[in-house]
Amino acid sequence: MAPSLVIIDASEPLDKINEIIVRDGGVIVSNFFSPELLKETMNGIEPFFVGRKLYDSNATHGELGEEFFPKGSQRVYALLSKMPETLTKVLRLPIWQGINARFLK
Repeated sequence: MAPSLVIIDASEPLDKINEIIVRDGGVIVSNFFSPELLKETMNGIEPFFVGRKLYDSNATHGELGEEFFPKGSQRVYALLSKMPETLTKVLRLPIWQGINARFLK
């Protein structure tokens, strides 16, 4: 059976989210972004993909594996650095802060 991650809503208590991370090694947090922050983020990244060519290399990328950059994907290096105000909002989210406080001591 393939490994899977629990999906939990961002409205759940932080302690519950952290417990799942401890137990399973990770978790998918749905509704992590508010609709407004999601829209701001998408509006911030979309211009960097317009006109960008699709990746078509056959390289294996060594230890990264053949699927690390799958054919047909697009790459924008340092994308988060291109939108620092939005990134700051994400990093200040209480859930993000709470998870980091627990695991990055």
